[in-house]
Amino acid sequence: MQERPAILGGKPAFPELMDIVRPELPPLEKVEAGFREVLANGKITNNSRFVRAFELELAARTGTPTAVTANATLAIMLLLKGLGRRGDVVMPSFTFAATAHAARWSGFSVRFADIDPETWTLSPAAAEGACGPDTVAIMGVHVFGVPCDVDALADVAGRAGVPLLFDAAHAFGAAYRGRPVGGLGQGEVLSFHATKLFGVGEGGAVCTRDPGWLEAVRGGRNFGLEGSGDCVEAGLNAKMSELFAIIGLSVLETFTERLAKRRRIGALLRERVGKLPGITLQRIPDDRESTHQNFAVLVDPAAFGLTRDELSEAMKAENVMTRKYFHPPLHDMTCYRAEAAEADLAETDQVAERVLCFPIFSNMTDAELDTMVSALERIHADRTAVRARLSEGR
Repeated sequence: MQERPAILGGKPAFPELMDIVRPELPPLEKVEAGFREVLANGKITNNSRFVRAFELELAARTGTPTAVTANATLAIMLLLKGLGRRGDVVMPSFTFAATAHAARWSGFSVRFADIDPETWTLSPAAAEGACGPDTVAIMGVHVFGVPCDVDALADVAGRAGVPLLFDAAHAFGAAYRGRPVGGLGQGEVLSFHATKLFGVGEGGAVCTRDPGWLEAVRGGRNFGLEGSGDCVEAGLNAKMSELFAIIGLSVLETFTERLAKRRRIGALLRERVGKLPGITLQRIPDDRESTHQNFAVLVDPAAFGLTRDELSEAMKAENVMTRKYFHPPLHDMTCYRAEAAEADLAETDQVAERVLCFPIFSNMTDAELDTMVSALERIHADRTAVRARLSEGR
């Protein structure tokens, strides 16, 4: 006999909360020797040998020279500073707040453009419509690990006469038409936060083939200091510590295997969850490879029988954490409403109102996956009773 959903009095799918992410860090024995070395010699920061080694390994993976930083937000700030002039940065509103925050903190204005309704990445047509005389850059976001339509955006940037940049926080390991993320624009920013597929704790990197831009980032992350002790610019303290670089080097050793596991899990989730009525998956075009950083769906309340928020509440009763990434979108946040006053962001609104992310991690077992999806299927099967119960609670 099929069990009832937990919201209706059944046993929760999991005895303890399954969080949206499960950081996968290397065992102590893999990093202990490096930790002992830097703790003994005191060279724990200031771009010492492990940071330099980490940069070289990342460059080999992305095919693009890199400069690692303390986090991705500072990496975006340093990348934008290299533009050399202020103005508008065209970007999607459907992204994490750090994308726009970094631009504003660096003295740029944010100009939002709509997203593609299927891939949820920056629409080339909308980006072109948002460009104006004050535009200094276009910044796409590889949302949930799915690369943007890079070539179309490059054409738009070329016509506008501005650089094409990417917030690739979700996408280290992704590829567009066989080209790895990292070298898809004039500059890309990676994130190594603990929540990412490639997580080291805290960290980021700027990838660019422009040697002048790269050196500007490297100088800017260290207060703008040069060898003589003179500050050639007002820089930041954005250096990665040796400890995080040691973790990063260890994670790189098994990253190919981890990425393959994540893609397998993502494919299984897409196959099963995508069969449910009222559930729409993010489209991954045939010419792109995703990291499956997040497993996100759109919930159509009429076809599924529950709203996105009702489904989230029912899954919480099963001890499954879900998140509404990215709701509200940036243009609905208090600090960015003025920027969106005249923007047409209808597709962004449609996606943000229905999006829901489920747990996904590289070491998710088949049993965990089956248990989570089975709970979702039970909730859908009993959707009428679930909605009635939730209405009673309200």
